[in-house]
Amino acid sequence: MLKRVLNYFQFLFKSTNQHGVHSPFVYSYLTEGIYDSKKHYKSYKKKYRLLQATIEYFQVQETFGKPGFSTYPSTEDTKNMGQETYPKLHYIKAIESYTSDDLNRLIKSVDRSTILYIDSPHKSAKAHENWLSLKENKKFHVSIDFYTAGILFKREEQEKEHFTLRM
Repeated sequence: MLKRVLNYFQFLFKSTNQHGVHSPFVYSYLTEGIYDSKKHYKSYKKKYRLLQATIEYFQVQETFGKPGFSTYPSTEDTKNMGQETYPKLHYIKAIESYTSDDLNRLIKSVDRSTILYIDSPHKSAKAHENWLSLKENKKFHVSIDFYTAGILFKREEQEKEHFTLRM
């Protein structure tokens, strides 16, 4: 328990908000998608608010995995909100249960049109180890650590970059 608290304080120390983001893609997602969504999903837990805002911002049509609450596809009000669309989102609940073979299969299954959403990447030492393995994989160009969730994108047009962001 103490280790998790220390990890969270380390996260807070390293994390930034939109002012520390130098990627137009991530800046837009953060300001227009995440920060603007707070008023719409106040009743949701933080990590589910993040998931729903991600689904709406990127106009996700198909979700793989069970997030534990009902997600809603984009509405007419949020259509064309994001600059880019990602029709698929893989929701990974228990990343700590994945073996290296499972991770390799997961990596191979992700294409340009897929967001990889990792629930609680700091939940345990194994979860964190698997998150770092995915984050460092050359197939993923953008990784975002929100502490309650980790998000990975395959974007060949962007240099590999990692962001540690507060919600």
